[in-house]
Amino acid sequence: MSRANTVLLRQLALLVALGCGGGAIADEVKPLTVAARQHRFACVCEMCKRRPLDACQCGQADAMRLQLGLFVAKLGPDERAIDDAMVSKYSAAVLQPIAEPKTSAEVPWLGPLVLGGLGAAIAWRIARTIRRRRRA
Repeated sequence: MSRANTVLLRQLALLVALGCGGGAIADEVKPLTVAARQHRFACVCEMCKRRPLDACQCGQADAMRLQLGLFVAKLGPDERAIDDAMVSKYSAAVLQPIAEPKTSAEVPWLGPLVLGGLGAAIAWRIARTIRRRRRA
């Protein structure tokens, strides 16, 4: 493959990876988006500890997303062929992403509920104590 074709293929893969493009090209690329496949693959660098590609921000993950875009552009919608190509390029570990743990920041409604319940319990306890003192 000539250098010009390689550059064009990489640019197309980058457009697919970023989910942008112009008009008819974007319509043709939609079913083959890289973004829809990133969660299935893990970053294989030592620092990321197999975070999913869509969550990892390291340079290795960027290169892997570009490579995934190239495979998608080359192999089309065939999931098995894409999986095989990623495994042959990186290793079987690429197919085993470790899910990101849920943090308290992902459930922002929990804090107000807990504080509201705690406040109601304290108010109920104070009101009960005051009623008991008035009876005695």
